[in-house]
Amino acid sequence: MPEQDSIAFLSSHQLFRGFPSQDLPWVLSLLKKRSVQEGQTLFECGQPGASMFIVEQGSVSVEVMLDEQPPRYKVLSVFGPGDFFGEMSLIEQAPRSARAVCLMPCLFYELDRSALDAISARCSAGAVALLTEVLRTISSRLRQSNTELALLCDLSRLALRPYPEEKLFLREMLAETMPHLGRGWSASAWLYNYYNEEVEQAAQSGESFEVPVRVLYSPVNLPSAWEGEDVFCAVMPGVKRPDAFMFFRPPEPLPVAARNRMAVTFQTLAHFADSVIDNIRSRKEQAMRERLQARRQA
Repeated sequence: MPEQDSIAFLSSHQLFRGFPSQDLPWVLSLLKKRSVQEGQTLFECGQPGASMFIVEQGSVSVEVMLDEQPPRYKVLSVFGPGDFFGEMSLIEQAPRSARAVCLMPCLFYELDRSALDAISARCSAGAVALLTEVLRTISSRLRQSNTELALLCDLSRLALRPYPEEKLFLREMLAETMPHLGRGWSASAWLYNYYNEEVEQAAQSGESFEVPVRVLYSPVNLPSAWEGEDVFCAVMPGVKRPDAFMFFRPPEPLPVAARNRMAVTFQTLAHFADSVIDNIRSRKEQAMRERLQARRQA
């Protein structure tokens, strides 16, 4: 990419708005430009780190390991163009607390500690503005994490209740979830009935909205994802096709970073709901087997 395009990218980025335009070419010379292919790991958990990354192109998943054998990871965040990550290693000069994997070909600018020190020495006002934006973003992410933790704490109580039907669980789960999302969100929950092979609405909160029919009547399992810019589809996979769905619509289109953060939250909800629905159906099947056995013995 030509240098003038890179300078234009920096001039439009919130991290560098505190710098005079004549200093941006010099700032650019301090940054390391990194090109990483799809599927490659940018850094591993525990790896020494003293830098942060600014995404110009592509998408990257930041993940923590849950199990070593076989390896299993939980996605913490997905970052896209304009986002930055790895800032805690830059500030603390501590080992990486997660790994970063490119979901598509990516182009990054890497800001390391030596570059930050040089910026502080030459342009203290710009360095203060940069660090202020970093701290503001850290604070925003912590609030998001606290919201998700509070939501999961509230939902964990539902997992202990012996629900007789999946619909009742989905109705109560939606009721617990909505206050954590904030004002203006709408949502609906749907359940696939294996007996009549129909999809039935289990719950609705907020304004009614059109759900994606392509997802709702899919004969195969689909990943949870945003459908366009307006609706997130949280899918609870079944043996062959989805068991249930939750659809979430924000009051207005979200910025890319917010969409990515909410996607991680909704994917966590889908995993939780999937486990509870599996337990409810297992209990129902066990109760049916016990009734049949009792009839045979009568």
